[in-house]
Amino acid sequence: MAVSVATVARTQDAAQPAAAQPAADAAAQAPAEQPQQPAKVFDPLVRVMNIQGACEVKNPDVGSFAPAQNNKAYPLGTVVRTGAESSAILVFAESESVTLFENTEVAVVLSDSNPNGRVVRLVSGKIKTDLLDTLPEGCFSVETPNASCKNLAGRGEYTLSANADIETFQVGTVTGSARHLRVLPVRQQ
Repeated sequence: MAVSVATVARTQDAAQPAAAQPAADAAAQAPAEQPQQPAKVFDPLVRVMNIQGACEVKNPDVGSFAPAQNNKAYPLGTVVRTGAESSAILVFAESESVTLFENTEVAVVLSDSNPNGRVVRLVSGKIKTDLLDTLPEGCFSVETPNASCKNLAGRGEYTLSANADIETFQVGTVTGSARHLRVLPVRQQ
């Protein structure tokens, strides 16, 4: 919330009692109200927590996978993957997180359409979102190579599985919503 205070100073000869001072003077002296910027919903980095089993990260600055460090924050663009019988939680803010289940790989990136938004690019496996039900529109998305699910809020599960012939992307919401599911055209190899 922005609060502006205007003070009018006059010389003794031109001084007026405060009650008689025109309100227009104060309004004229007040700076123009700045448009409200949307509040940042997410932390600038993503934190990897509660690692169970094998979890690796590929920091975009390093370029190769290394074991993830529990409770360490990584930059956007980082790829995170879990091994067999493993899991980890990605924390985006105090009330926003994504659980990675076993054999899952994701990349966490900045949204193209919202400078405050986040996208989890699901390469393989299963994730569970735990987001506020009141998350502003356009803040969080899950994408796969062939589909995208935007404007997520609340809790949901997203699974991507593939074999030689078909890719299956399953979306399930527990609370909140998942809007704007879009299947992308199949890319010819």
